[in-house]
Amino acid sequence: MITMNEQQQTRSENSSSTELSARKVGAGSAALVAAMMVVNAINFGVNIWLASVLAPGTFGDISLMVTLLLISGVLASMLQLTTCVATMDPTRDATKDVGAMRLLTNRIGLAGAVALMIAAPQLTTLLNIGNAWALLIMAAGLPVHLQLAVERGRLHGELAFGKLTATFLAEGATRALATAAAVLLINDLVTLTLALNAGFVVSYWVCRPELGRWSWLNLSSPAGHPELRSTSMGLIAVTLLVNVDLIIAKVAFDPVTAGGFAALTLAGRIIFFGSWTIQQTVLPLVNVEDGQLGRSSRRRLFLVGNGLLCVVLVAAAWLGADIWVDVVYGSTYENITSLVGPYALGTALIAFAAGVAMLASLQGNSRPAVGLLLASVVLGGAMLLNSESLQGFVSARNVTLALAFITIGVVAVTTGRNAQRRIGSRRLGTRGLST
Repeated sequence: MITMNEQQQTRSENSSSTELSARKVGAGSAALVAAMMVVNAINFGVNIWLASVLAPGTFGDISLMVTLLLISGVLASMLQLTTCVATMDPTRDATKDVGAMRLLTNRIGLAGAVALMIAAPQLTTLLNIGNAWALLIMAAGLPVHLQLAVERGRLHGELAFGKLTATFLAEGATRALATAAAVLLINDLVTLTLALNAGFVVSYWVCRPELGRWSWLNLSSPAGHPELRSTSMGLIAVTLLVNVDLIIAKVAFDPVTAGGFAALTLAGRIIFFGSWTIQQTVLPLVNVEDGQLGRSSRRRLFLVGNGLLCVVLVAAAWLGADIWVDVVYGSTYENITSLVGPYALGTALIAFAAGVAMLASLQGNSRPAVGLLLASVVLGGAMLLNSESLQGFVSARNVTLALAFITIGVVAVTTGRNAQRRIGSRRLGTRGLST
């Protein structure tokens, strides 16, 4: 017979184990966020350095290669999040899900690579790229980039924060060193493109996944397919919301005014990616159930934490606008100082709405993501109709984003309540049958 003291000792041991696990997850998540921030800083620094040492034509071409990486990065984020959630869910067969994701990712990567290789000659002429080999190298690197995302999702789901952090640091360090060597030794577009992709190869080697034997012909559907679809929609919508204003500005304004707006967007990008980096780290952990915090509590903490972070970043941008413009741009863009705060506010709305939509997407609810997708279309039209001045442009952006923010919140709350009612109805039905 188990005595009272033994029961209390067991509870104490379980509590200590839970606290230790929570500390491990917290410390690992913090290290991961720090590593991702370091990689972002390295990439930012490399781009600034390339702008100062490369000829304008070469820098324009390598910037286009970076844009292609950002586009493939949207798909990579989708695969990473979905793999992570599937790995962490105790109701799923993680080995089967990860294997299925690897196979699916291989097919997506190879299909994209072949399509880019076929289109390379036409794209080289259309986009005035200096060397078609750059696109071929980007095509060859695409499958590695996407497979790396799956392995990072697996490591995140297994809470292997040490190796996961190492993959990001390896990517950043390799890219910086390879780019420096390419510029100093050969300094042409092909070697720079190779350097751009070298980080993915080294980072994938750091993962060293044990693939075993698996067939390309036997593809089972991952259990996370609903999340895969809704998450991909959310990521596409967020990407459009973050970038559509700059595209519209280049169409609507003269080159000087468009350049001023491009300078303005840099402050907003820092706010968005500051929030987004933490979201990518924390989101998969929100759906984990433990003895202390349920999923609903974790979701509330995630939303509150994201909201507070956005408020702090906007306040810093608003109060430090003069210093930011003086230090980063000098006297060239003094006319945008008064717009830094308002623009930052609009970007913070995107960051928070993205968190709401992605949180819903990981639960298989794609309606908030659809709302964001529609909002990006409305946003483009609203800014195009209010392009007489930068002030009107930014104001139209903020009004549209505020309306989208309210709509996404209502949709998320409504669909969440309906889902809870359905769950409750099923439970009642089950109890009724059992009686």
